[in-house]
Amino acid sequence: MSAALAVALVLAQAVYTWTDASGTVHYTDDAAAIPKGVKAEKTEGGALTTIEAPPKPKAAPREAAAAAKDEQLWRTRFRDARQKIADLEAQIDADAKIVGDNPLVVTRGRRSGRTRFRNQNAELEARLARNKQQLAREKAALDDLERRASFANVPREWRQ
Repeated sequence: MSAALAVALVLAQAVYTWTDASGTVHYTDDAAAIPKGVKAEKTEGGALTTIEAPPKPKAAPREAAAAAKDEQLWRTRFRDARQKIADLEAQIDADAKIVGDNPLVVTRGRRSGRTRFRNQNAELEARLARNKQQLAREKAALDDLERRASFANVPREWRQ
């Protein structure tokens, strides 16, 4: 349609315009192409003007800065969440090794001289249980962060 207009402008021919029943405006340089019963207007090529599309707006520096800040924010969130999980897993492995190596400690009382068996690892076992619970919570938090990032259309490379 715009190609017909451009040709009409170059050749300075008459251009006919009409509007159909659905409101669509049509252009042609061939009077025979106009449907019967439609009121068409004739325009000479010199009266036509061309309108250029407005240039696409460039991303404002402020928007680019906001996008960079968002990227940094998401990358930091994912890095911190993964680091917490890695730290907890390392602590759990270390505590489990110690608990497995030294289940009981034998001591003699200084005054009584009696032999006592004491589970020195009770504190470690309690910490191990707490860390396992915390690890489960941190993994759930990472899954939730992944869902929120997906909902916010955060690119996958920002989540690495």
